[in-house]
Amino acid sequence: MTQSPQPQLQPPAPAPAPAPAPAPKKRRTLRTVLIILGVLAVLGLGSCIAGVAVVGKKTNETHTVTYKVTGTSQTAILAYTTDGRTATAQDAAAKVPFAKTLEIKGVLVPIFQISARAGIGQTGTVTCSIEVDGKEVKKETAAGSGQLANCSYTLTP
Repeated sequence: MTQSPQPQLQPPAPAPAPAPAPAPKKRRTLRTVLIILGVLAVLGLGSCIAGVAVVGKKTNETHTVTYKVTGTSQTAILAYTTDGRTATAQDAAAKVPFAKTLEIKGVLVPIFQISARAGIGQTGTVTCSIEVDGKEVKKETAAGSGQLANCSYTLTP
């Protein structure tokens, strides 16, 4: 009998290599965040410059501001703006009642501010107030040693 030849065993063919996975999309989160922060910084800087331009702008308008301090304290320690911007005057022993009237001219957005506290060694009350063009716009009271009455008002156009 003739035997049929046996097929020779061959090692199985290697499986085809899997297709490479597509490269993950690069996240540009950091770059995007930096761009957004940069845009916000530019916008913020522009707003600050515009605000400074408005505050620094001159006008011919004049305002009469009167600072007053009343209370039970005999003296008060005071600080107040004198030009509607940043110049201040101070008095470490102002007699109560105190009143100071100033004419402020040429500031587009004037800022009026006065702070008062009872004089050294005194525990009475102090009340500060601001009048602009004859109208009271701010009033604060502080009672006790070291307590501060702080009045601040910005006149917007």
